[in-house]
Formats: sequence, C-alpha cells, structure tokens
Amino acid sequence: MIKKGEEINSFLDLKNKKIGVAGGSLDKSWLFLRAYAIKKYEKDPLTFFKTSFAAPPLINGLLRNNQLDAGYNYWNYTARLEALGYEEFLTLKDILPYIGIEGELPLIGYVFREGFVQKNEVTLNGFIKASNEARKILKTSDNEWLRISEMTGAKNQLMLEKIRDGFRKGIPSDNHQLMRKNIQHAYEILSQIGGEELVGSSSSLASGTYWNK
Repeated sequence: MIKKGEEINSFLDLKNKKIGVAGGSLDKSWLFLRAYAIKKYEKDPLTFFKTSFAAPPLINGLLRNNQLDAGYNYWNYTARLEALGYEEFLTLKDILPYIGIEGELPLIGYVFREGFVQKNEVTLNGFIKASNEARKILKTSDNEWLRISEMTGAKNQLMLEKIRDGFRKGIPSDNHQLMRKNIQHAYEILSQIGGEELVGSSSSLASGTYWNK
C-alpha cells in the first residue's frame, strides 16, 4: 500500500525505500514477494528494501505518520488503508501467477490431528458446515455486515464496505483439486525461500496434510 500520488510506479522504484512488512521474516506473503522479485527482477526485497517487520496495526500507523514509504500488510488492514485513500501497488493476485500459482490459493485454514478426525468426525463436520454457512451469509448479506460492524473495528461505512469486499474476494470455491495443487506448489516455493528454518527437512508437503470430505 502506498499513499495516493506517491511517485512509485514500479517495483524498482522501491529501492532503498522504507517498507513495513506484516508478520516476520518467515511470513508466507513476504516469502511469496521475495520469490516474485527474485524471479522477475533478480532482486531480493530482503536487501533491496529497508525492511521493518511489525504487527499489522503498527504498520498502518507508521505509514499514516509518514514513517514508511509503503506497507505490505494483511488484507483486512489494507482494506482500512483503502478507506483512508491509500492505493494498492502490488498484491498477491499480481504475485502468485508470476511464480506459477494460477487460480485460488487459500492462505489460512484449520489444522487438526488425524486422530482427532477419527474420534470426533461428527463434531468436525458440524464445525465445517457451520463455517461454510457463515461464509455464505457474509458473502450475500450486506445487512449481516451492518450487524457485526462493531466487531470488525471499522470506523465508518466506507471502511466497513472495504473490509466486507476484501473478505468476499477471499472466499474460496469448492475446487479442491485446484487448491490441493496450488497448496503443494506454494509449499515448494516457501520451502525454497524460507529454507529449513521454516519447513525443517520437509521439502514437500507430507501426504495426508490436505483433508477434504
């Protein structure tokens, strides 16, 4: 995210700029950005930028106080900045296809042990069903967003709409075959960039990691 009117038109314009990055040096979005820049420009953002890792709210605050030139943040925080007039400069939707990930890639999910499924299948299926139904409601009902507006932290109607629209864009489809393929490829990219510090000795995703029924 950059301020509207900022003279940044290309990734190369970010050289030696102060960039705030959400999470830490092993955050997946940051590693995807590194993979993209190394492949496209032969530049590693780790040294090409003046990078500061921080919590998402802090990045937004530093950007608004002109202490950063750009911010690389999570979607729900970029939505807040959009409502304040900031512009998206480079997004994961730009990055992922260039590094070979076409179509959907879920960035968050639920983790559970295989043994838990065997003992609590009814509970797990009920949870997944409720989660899917909640997403359907939030995808189709603007009134529901008004009802939960206080929980989102939105300071005005425009900010709520940006958060709502960002959430809806991220709702995955039921194309599990494509998602499984993309998750596997994403893991390989992350393991190459993040190395053993991120994935240990597992250079590929273990069989059975992706679960669907």
